[in-house]
Amino acid sequence: MYLIDCRRVIKELLRRQIFILGSSADYLENL
Repeated sequence: MYLIDCRRVIKELLRRQIFILGSSADYLENL
């Protein structure tokens, strides 16, 4: 159970980080 929760948290963090990187890249392109 704990490992599954860790994996889910890591996936969520990665997804959020990728989203932040993608949106900041879009922001830089629009400058």
